[in-house]
Amino acid sequence: MEVLSASTAASTRAAGDAIQSIIEVHFPTLLTEHIGEYSANFARRAMADHAFKDSVGNYHVVDVKTHREGTAFNMPNLTSVDRLARFYEDDNNCFVILMVKYAVEGTQVRVSQVYFVPIEHLQRTLPLTPARRAEHGRPAHVVRRA
Repeated sequence: MEVLSASTAASTRAAGDAIQSIIEVHFPTLLTEHIGEYSANFARRAMADHAFKDSVGNYHVVDVKTHREGTAFNMPNLTSVDRLARFYEDDNNCFVILMVKYAVEGTQVRVSQVYFVPIEHLQRTLPLTPARRAEHGRPAHVVRRA
């Protein structure tokens, strides 16, 4: 998908912002049958990019994250534990991460994976690299047994 200019493609932040703006335009139509009330009007420092109530009244706050593959340093801004704790005081609230993993080839964007998952399930969704495996006290290499 060609959504970038040459200068945008050179900047990880600009490329991520371009992908996020495409999601912003199309997000409400992706879950039409599941969304009741919908909003995308949030301040820049808010913990959400989108929010909606589902058909049974649960309130979902969606934070869009982009991850450019092939870059040396990636550190997404996630919301604070305190904010999440206050948010989850209401059992009907759900904080969801919409993560888009992508690569840039020229001005083309190639999306490799998309995760749409509650934050509490995020670790189990993302594959562990050898370094992350070691951080979690797991062997760096996994031997698969037949």
